[in-house]
Amino acid sequence: MYFIILKMSDTQKLIDNAFRGDINLNNLFDTALTLLDSSDQKSIHKFLTVGHISYINRTIYQKNKINEWFDLLHQLIMKSKFDVYDLIKQRAEYYENKPLFQDIIENKVVPISYRDVWKTLQFIGSYFATNLSKNDTIGILTPNRLNGALIDLACICYHIRVVPIPINLSADHLDYVLDHADITHLFTGSEDARGLLNNAKIDTNALNMVCLDIENEWEDFLKICYQSTLTIPNKKEMDDLATIMYTSGTTDNPKGIIFNQTNIITKRFARALALPEIGSNDSFLSYLPLYHTFGRWLEMMGTIFWGSTYTFTENTSFKTLLRDFKIAKPTVFISIPKRWIQIYEQVAATIPIEMSEEKAIKDATQSITGENLKWGLSAAGFLDTDIFKFFHQNDINLMSGYGMTEATGGITMTPPKDYIANSVGKVLPGIELKLGEDDELLMRGPYVSPGYYKDEIAGSHINGWFYSGDIFRYKKGHYFIIDRKKEIYKKLETDQKDLNDKIIVLEHKNSLLKENIDLDFIEILIREKFLFGKEGETTYIIKYNENNK
Repeated sequence: MYFIILKMSDTQKLIDNAFRGDINLNNLFDTALTLLDSSDQKSIHKFLTVGHISYINRTIYQKNKINEWFDLLHQLIMKSKFDVYDLIKQRAEYYENKPLFQDIIENKVVPISYRDVWKTLQFIGSYFATNLSKNDTIGILTPNRLNGALIDLACICYHIRVVPIPINLSADHLDYVLDHADITHLFTGSEDARGLLNNAKIDTNALNMVCLDIENEWEDFLKICYQSTLTIPNKKEMDDLATIMYTSGTTDNPKGIIFNQTNIITKRFARALALPEIGSNDSFLSYLPLYHTFGRWLEMMGTIFWGSTYTFTENTSFKTLLRDFKIAKPTVFISIPKRWIQIYEQVAATIPIEMSEEKAIKDATQSITGENLKWGLSAAGFLDTDIFKFFHQNDINLMSGYGMTEATGGITMTPPKDYIANSVGKVLPGIELKLGEDDELLMRGPYVSPGYYKDEIAGSHINGWFYSGDIFRYKKGHYFIIDRKKEIYKKLETDQKDLNDKIIVLEHKNSLLKENIDLDFIEILIREKFLFGKEGETTYIIKYNENNK
C-alpha cells in the first residue's frame, strides 16, 4: 500500500515537468500507485493528463514498460470514472485558443478553438440532457462536417445515446438502422443524405429532424441550445451503453456494435502508447468518414486526446485531397490503400522516379503531401509492399494495421520503423490476442466492444473472448492475416467439379514443391484437414491427409 499524501500542486508539478521533458519514471509509477489508493478524483483526473504527453509515452515505450503502465492507467480511469466529458474539458482548459477543428472554405483554413468547441458542446449537451428522455436516441446521417462532429461529441459527453449512420447504406438498410436503433431525432448533413432518406420507407414525420448543412436551420438550433442553462452530465457507469455504430452490410442487415466510455477512453491511452512520437504539435487531415471506426475514434477522438488539430476535407475526391494537402499541411494522414496508391502515382506523374535522384523524389513527395506529412496509416485493405517502402524512403512513416469496429478500431499495427512485408503488425497495447481453433484470431481487453445492440451473434463472444472470424498466422511478434474463416468453409462447399484444376491432395509437405508453391505459403496450414490461400493469381484449396505429417 502507498500512504504518501499527494497535493494537487504535486500532481501539477509532475505534469509541468513532463511537458518540459523532465520526469523520473520511478516517481511517475509511484504517483500512479499512490493515487490508486486515494479517493481524490480530481487529482486522478489531473494526473491522467500525462497519458497524452509525447515525452512520457516515448519514455515508457523505450523502457519497455507499456503493459505495466497501461494497466495502471486503466485502473485509474475506472476508479475515477474519467470519461469523454472529462477528457475534452481537460484539453479545452489546457489548449484554450489552439485550433481543434478546421474547415477549408474557399481555399482558406477557418479554425475553431478548443475553448469554443467546448463551449458549444456544453450548450448542445445541456439542451439534450434537459429536453430528451432516457429513451431518445440521436441519429447523425451526414458526410464529414463540423456540425455533425459537434452533435456526436456533445452526445457522448452528456451520455445521450447517439448513432452515426453510414451514408452509403441502401434505403432498406437505412430503414433497418433507423428502426433497430430506435432513432427519435435525426441530423442530416447533405442533399444526398436526405435523398437516401426519401427513398426509405420510414415515416420521416415521426422523426425530429435538423439539417446540419442548411445555415439558417443549424443557427436556429444553436440559438435554442444557447438559451439552455449549462449543466454537468449525470455520471453513469463507465460500462453503460454510450453509442452504437453500424457496419454497412451487403446482403445481411447491418450489425449494431455497442460502445461504452471504457472502450472509448482506454483506446486513446493505448493508441498513444503505440504511437509515442505523435502529440500536440501534430495535425490530422480528415478523410475517413466519421461513421467509420478509424475516422471517428482514431482521427477525431485521437486528435482531441493528443491536443492536436483536425481539418475537414471539403469532399473525398482525390483532386480535392491534393488541394487540401497543400492548404492544411497535415503531419498525419489515414486512408484506404487506393489513396496511397494514387499519391504514389501522382509523384510518378510529376517526376520520373526511376531516373531521378533520391532528393528530387523526396522533394516531389513532400510537395504533393503538403511539406509536413510524417505519419500515415493504410487501413481497410491490402497495400503492396513496394508502396509502403516508397513512402518510408521519402520520410513518411506509412504503417499497416488490422482492426475491427468491435475493437474500437485498431488491433494490430506495424510499429514505427519495424515494417515487415505483408504483416499487419504487432498487437496494440491494452488488448490480449491468441489464435484459437483453425488459427482464428481471438481478443479481449477494455476496448473490445461488449456486444451487439439488441442481438446476440452466436459464437462471437465466448468465455470473455471475442472471436474475429479471421484466420491469422503469427511469426516473430507479427501477425499476418490469411483469410476470413467463413469464406474458407464457403469455398470448400463449392461444387468440386468446378475446382478440379485447383485441388491438390497433400500426402506430404514436400509434395507441394511439385506444384511450385512456396514453402512459406505452406506454413498457412489450418487444422481442419485443408488450407486455403492465394499465391499470385492462383487459388489453392489443399486437402491435408493427416496420416502423413
